[in-house]
Parts: sequence; C-alpha cells; structure tokens
Amino acid sequence: MNQPINNQRKDTRAILVSVLMHDGSRYRGYIHLPDNHRLQDLLNDPRGFIPLEQANSSEEITIVSKRYIVSIEELREGLNEFGLKDIALT
Repeated sequence: MNQPINNQRKDTRAILVSVLMHDGSRYRGYIHLPDNHRLQDLLNDPRGFIPLEQANSSEEITIVSKRYIVSIEELREGLNEFGLKDIALT
C-alpha cells in the first residue's frame, strides 16, 4: 500500500557547505542530510548528483555533479567561506 508523500519524508538537517568544482568555480549553500547521515555518506552513495540550496536564496537549487567536485567543506554559520572569523587588524 502506497503512503502519501508527506508520510514518506524523512527528517533532515541542513548543513552549510562550500563546494570547489574542477573548473575553479565555487558554490556556497546548504545540503540536506538525513539526521543519521554524514557528509561522507552522501558523497559515497550511488547518486551522481547533489542538490545544493543556494545560501543567499532558499528558492534556488543547483544540482552539482559529484564527478566534478574537487573538494567540499562543511562551514559553520556566521563564519566566512573558509571557516575563519573576520578579524579586524588595528
């Protein structure tokens, strides 16, 4: 018996990431993972593409090919792209 789509949804958590692609382009956005999964689990699953919700707009989704990812870094909210706080030098 088929369940309605709403009952099939799993609880997920959004993690902020920076993705470096083979051509040098960089994407910053959110990847949604099931609560019991790590980023490594997503990268090692058989799917060839990852949906990435743009950090500046919850309505824009970029589909990224895993084949062309050079690196992916989990970021913390409120920190700049490379995980370092902005420091004012005086």
